[in-house]
Amino acid sequence: MNTPLPAKSQLWAWGIVSWLLGASFTFYVTFVQYALLGRATGELQLREEDLTIGFGLLALLGIAGSLLAGYWIDRKRARPGQLVQATAYLSGAVALVAVLAMQAPGRWTRPAVFAPMGRALGLLFIGLLFLFLSLLPFRVRGIFAGFTAAIVYLMANVLALFTATPDKIGLFDLGLMLGNVALALVFYDILTSVPAETPGGERPLKTMPLRLWPLAAVVLIDTALFVQVSRAPGQWPVYSTAHDWLSNGLFHFLVAAFAGLLYARMGWLKLTKLAAVALALTLGLFVAHRLGAADLAKAIIIAYSLTVGLYTVALFTVFGEETSRARPATGIAWGMCLVGWMCSPAGIALGTALL
Repeated sequence: MNTPLPAKSQLWAWGIVSWLLGASFTFYVTFVQYALLGRATGELQLREEDLTIGFGLLALLGIAGSLLAGYWIDRKRARPGQLVQATAYLSGAVALVAVLAMQAPGRWTRPAVFAPMGRALGLLFIGLLFLFLSLLPFRVRGIFAGFTAAIVYLMANVLALFTATPDKIGLFDLGLMLGNVALALVFYDILTSVPAETPGGERPLKTMPLRLWPLAAVVLIDTALFVQVSRAPGQWPVYSTAHDWLSNGLFHFLVAAFAGLLYARMGWLKLTKLAAVALALTLGLFVAHRLGAADLAKAIIIAYSLTVGLYTVALFTVFGEETSRARPATGIAWGMCLVGWMCSPAGIALGTALL
C-alpha cells in the first residue's frame, strides 16, 4: 500500500519544529563554549577553572529542568498548543539570561547566571523533543532528524570561525532564541493543527537506561576526544585554518543528512553501532597523528564527522522508540539527563584532564 503524501501544513509543521529543536541545540553547543567562555577568558581574563562552579550549576539545573518538564508534560497530558506556547516563553527566557550572562562583569556574577540558563534549557529541550517526536511520524522522523542535526553542526562550525569575537557569536545565538519566539507565535496555528501521537513503546521505563548505554558511551568518549582533537598541541593541529572548520561543518552536514535517510531502515541502535566503529577509527587516526606517524588531519575530520553525524541522528530519534508510552516525557527527560547533561559534561572534563 502506498503511503499518502503529507499535506502542505504537515510539511510546514515538521520543518518548523525541526528548526526550533535545531536552533536550541545550536545555542547550547555554541553559546557557553564560544561566547561565554570566550569572553570570560579573553576580555575578563578569567581561567576556565574559574567557571567550574558555573558549569556545574548549568548541568545540575539542566537536569532539574528536564525532569520537571517530563513530569509536567506527563501529568498534564500537555497538548501541542501548550508546548508551543512553552517554547516561546522558554526561548525568550533563555534569550534574556543570555544577555545577562554576556554583560555579567566578574568572577562570581558570571557563574551565577548559569543556573537559570540550565533550568530554562532543560525545560526547553524536553518540551521540544516531545513535540518533535509527537508530530513527526516514524516514516519521516529520521529525515527531519538528519536535517536538524545537519543544520546544528553546520552552524556550529561556521561560528567556530568567530571565536576571536565572542560577542558576535553571542548576538547570533541571541537571534536564534528570539527567532524561536517569533516562529512559535507566528506559526502557532500550523503547529497545533497537524496530527500528534504519543511517542514510545510498551517497554518499562526503568529499563531504559540499560538500553541507552551504547549511545551514552559513544557521547562520553566522543566528547572527550573532541576536546583532544580541537585543543591538543602538536606539530599538526587538526583545526588550524578556517578551511578546516568549514570542511568539518560540511562533512557533518552531509553525514547527518545521509544518516537521517538510513534511520527508517536501521533504527537508532544500528546507527549508534556504526558511530562507535567510526569513533574507534577516529581514535586510532588521532593517536597515530599525535605520535607523529603522519599528518592525518583530513582523515580525522572525515572520521569524526561520521561519528557525530550518525549518533546525533540517533539522539534525536532514540526516545521515539525507547521511552515508555505510559510516561513518554519522563522517559525523554531521564534519557537526556543521562546522555546529554551527564555524559557530555563528563566527556569535556575527561578530555580536559587528559590535555
